[in-house]
Amino acid sequence: MRDGWPGAQPGVDGGQGAAPDADPHVTPLVGCFDGEPFAYFEAFWLKEDALAPHVAARDYDRGLRMLVGESRWRGPHCVAGWLPSVVHYLFLDDPRTEAVGCAVPAGHARVADHLARHGFARQRRLALAAAQPLWMRTLRETFFSGRHV
Repeated sequence: MRDGWPGAQPGVDGGQGAAPDADPHVTPLVGCFDGEPFAYFEAFWLKEDALAPHVAARDYDRGLRMLVGESRWRGPHCVAGWLPSVVHYLFLDDPRTEAVGCAVPAGHARVADHLARHGFARQRRLALAAAQPLWMRTLRETFFSGRHV
């Protein structure tokens, strides 16, 4: 997955990438509804990622990459259930985390809109070598203000 994601480092084998557990700064997560897997998420320590110099990452900021398999799990009715849950987990996983960010690939306006509805602010387009994703982020204070949890 990471080979095609903005800011992600290519796999060492030049193919589909190394196994997720090969990178200690990445936590792979599988989202399930009623026991049925619907999404793959990568939670990562932003300061240790290739995106860090482009987004002024702080020590405990987290990043999130998402891949939702089937379209039936992508609408606002489903996103409202799983997106806040994943972000909530990232803030609770380490209480020092002050921000969670996501690089939204160009052309994925619906993803950006979903993130915005759940407290993520559109920051700016990143000028990466292979892509110009939209950098979005939410702060702990914003997320826990009561509107997004």
